[in-house]
Amino acid sequence: MSREAPWFKFYAARWLGDRNLRYMTPEQRGYTIQLWCEAWESDPAGTLPADAEMLWRLAGAPSRKRFEKVSAAVLAQFELRVDRYFIAELIEQHEGLAAMHESRTRAALKGAQARWSNRDRMPNALPNAQQTHCLSEQNRKEQEQRRSDAIPGTKRWDIEQQRIAHDADMKKLMEGFGDRRSRQRLA
Repeated sequence: MSREAPWFKFYAARWLGDRNLRYMTPEQRGYTIQLWCEAWESDPAGTLPADAEMLWRLAGAPSRKRFEKVSAAVLAQFELRVDRYFIAELIEQHEGLAAMHESRTRAALKGAQARWSNRDRMPNALPNAQQTHCLSEQNRKEQEQRRSDAIPGTKRWDIEQQRIAHDADMKKLMEGFGDRRSRQRLA
């Protein structure tokens, strides 16, 4: 979501009023907010990997040993499922922003279509608006499908991860193939 919105709502009253956060040391609160930011930027948004080696680095801790010493209270702010930590509040915000973005896009397309529907002034305007709308609907459906596949632990999640790995491998293979062909031409 960070591509559409590089921010998330931060509720100061919640931060100051949450007893668990209030009892944390300043160091732990720093790691918490750092991990929230990392979770917002991750894919899927609102999650973090459950890899201890990555977590201490993402938190900005000076060492893994130091992070593990203070991390119990920090990681209690997250829900561990399958192989990722989830932050329900950030996931809800992400979904809300995505829905708002989608509804605004639809409204803009509808307005553009109404504006350019006068075929006397611009005979090609309506067909182009309809084509754009169709492409937008197709993109929206593809994004919804990808978003529904992004639930860790499901079969679709595993298939999507395999597809991503396959695409990356094919890209590397094709890049290597292209390099060999250009070397052959030079020789």
